[in-house]
Amino acid sequence: MRTIRLALGVATAAILLAGPPASGAAGDNAPGLNRIPREKILAAAREIDRLVEADLAAHTLKPNSPLDDAAFARRVYLDLAGRIPTAEELSRFLTSPSDRREALIDQLLTSPGYTSHLFNWLADVLRVKSRLQNQVSGEPYIHFIKESLAEGKPWDQFVRELLTASGPSEKRGHGATGYMMRDRGMPEDNMSNTITIFLGTRLECAQCHNHPFDKWTQRQYHEMVAFTGGIRYTDDSYRTTEEGKRLMALGDTFRPKERGQENRSLEYRAFQRLLQPLGYGVNGSGTGVYRLPRDYQYDDAKPNEIIKAKAMFGNEVKLAADTAAAERSSGRPNPRNNRAPSVRASDINSREAYAKWLASSENPRFTQVIANRLWKRFFGLGVMEPVDNLKENTQPVNPALMKHLETVMVQVGYDLRQYLRVLANSRTYQREACAKEPSEDDPFRFPGPLLRRMTAEQLWDSMVTLVVADVDSTLRKPEEAAEPVYAQYDRITKLTAEQVKTGVEMEVLRQKDPAKYREMQQKMAADARNAQRADEEARKKAAALQESLKAAKKKGDEAAAKKIKDELQALEQSRSALLMPRMQAGNYRRGGDNRNALSRASDLAQPAPPGHFLREFGQSDREQIEASHKDSAVPQALSLLNGFVDKSILPNTRSAIRASVDAAKTPAEKAVAAFRGILGRDPSAKEKGTWTPDLEKRGEAAVRDLIWTLVNTHEFMFIR
Repeated sequence: MRTIRLALGVATAAILLAGPPASGAAGDNAPGLNRIPREKILAAAREIDRLVEADLAAHTLKPNSPLDDAAFARRVYLDLAGRIPTAEELSRFLTSPSDRREALIDQLLTSPGYTSHLFNWLADVLRVKSRLQNQVSGEPYIHFIKESLAEGKPWDQFVRELLTASGPSEKRGHGATGYMMRDRGMPEDNMSNTITIFLGTRLECAQCHNHPFDKWTQRQYHEMVAFTGGIRYTDDSYRTTEEGKRLMALGDTFRPKERGQENRSLEYRAFQRLLQPLGYGVNGSGTGVYRLPRDYQYDDAKPNEIIKAKAMFGNEVKLAADTAAAERSSGRPNPRNNRAPSVRASDINSREAYAKWLASSENPRFTQVIANRLWKRFFGLGVMEPVDNLKENTQPVNPALMKHLETVMVQVGYDLRQYLRVLANSRTYQREACAKEPSEDDPFRFPGPLLRRMTAEQLWDSMVTLVVADVDSTLRKPEEAAEPVYAQYDRITKLTAEQVKTGVEMEVLRQKDPAKYREMQQKMAADARNAQRADEEARKKAAALQESLKAAKKKGDEAAAKKIKDELQALEQSRSALLMPRMQAGNYRRGGDNRNALSRASDLAQPAPPGHFLREFGQSDREQIEASHKDSAVPQALSLLNGFVDKSILPNTRSAIRASVDAAKTPAEKAVAAFRGILGRDPSAKEKGTWTPDLEKRGEAAVRDLIWTLVNTHEFMFIR
């Protein structure tokens, strides 16, 4: 197979986004952007414009008119930072130097809002949840995603890490295991989801039979599943550590004397439950073999046959899998459910081979899909549709444009920031939106982006922007919500014999005498709250001591450093003692969750609970890939008419929009402040003529009416 650089041809490959940055160029000093010089970015953007305009001309169409500065600012804030600009931000932009558009793009791409907004999209694609399967926390997984986005990790590297991660999922540094744990116990579903997300193809129909609408066979489906053959969704590596051996020894005191009676012992089961969080995780590098179903009916294999992993297309993936040896070591069939016998085989790192094949520039579908998905986020439609159900005969609406976008993605090294930087700097993106919906007979050729309603997350974050003046400063650090999970893992490994005994007794009581257990729970809940407050204070003190320790080491003051280390050790012991009240109260897995009701969507529970503003406006329940929607519904209208605006904005004179309007001196200036802060533009002469007299006459009541009216317009909800 030719590499993608050769496959895309000479013309587009000539635009190489590499080389030393040009000094003094706008945005070159922005963190994470100076790797590629400005002129290369602009050259790639101009090529987009040339290809789009040539295609429009070939179909006797014309590009839309350019956006004015105010409309551009609102659009780019929503597309790159996930929210509307404040009136102050808009005014600052409009009075900036002539290269202000490029500068704003770079500013937003390196802002906290960029990470927050891209996370919202990726959480929808990857079906991210704060709680994965059963009691497994999704916060380490969320931490991994946010941290990867913040540091600008290349997309191909990010995907490979998801597909190869192993280890305890709630231990610090293992968040990437959340991708596999999201489909815990379902490797077939995980493979289908992986191919849909990263290669834009649906294979699930081939799980039970040859695909009725595409070329994929049932055998090919199971050959792909074989790459993750032998994966296990538990990780007992802690048992081999000194702390783990100590805990296992403590567990022996609860083990029944008669062998085989462990499951009948309440005490021993309670002990196992206490240590359960240590065992969540992913184990196994992949055996490269898989057994076909017992009802397999095609001529290319036999029922129950063990097959070797094989890539569904492209370069051959060489593996050392031995199907004959796997057949000899297979387990026996289960007589109760007549299931096929399990396959026992040695790990051969087939998951790593799978990841290298999938997330490679030599896999054209991988590059094509991410380039197309991100284009759709900016323009409302992909160059190829549907973006996650591409078939052999699916053709781009503009083949030359699609090839160029693939070239750009490869040349920027799968850096999503740089790719979006190219799109945002194109004239095509900066044109007026199209309200007309395309059809099969009249495909959309991108004279400008499609008119789009905000996503649920964009709408929520924009509403919060109307309340909180500097909303981006409220974003938590990527690791903050996961820290209690990491702390729990660490502290469970350090439980004392007395703490283990108390924990076991409480669990046994819960099963034997629920009423008494609830009574004790109420008391312990109070103890837990006190312990939580004490732990927060201890954590702050520990952070201060860490800073003092750094200073002491820098000065070379060994005596002071030793004293601080002793204090830190004593403090950590006291924090460990505070763990048990929270564990006994049953809320230790929620400890440290200080989410604010007015946090940005990325900092709220994933997904938000049913009934929340986000869910009412279409946030996905994260059960299916990209299952969010923008359909209108009555609860949405009621929420805007009588909900958030009335409760959080209008009566709150300290809200950002109220403060901006109230600070304006004249009624006319108040009207301008409201229109800028909510709709991102100045009022027309007619609008100003309507509202200025009313503001002058009715004062506070008119201010409330004006804000309420503008937030409830379609113009506010749409990205124009």
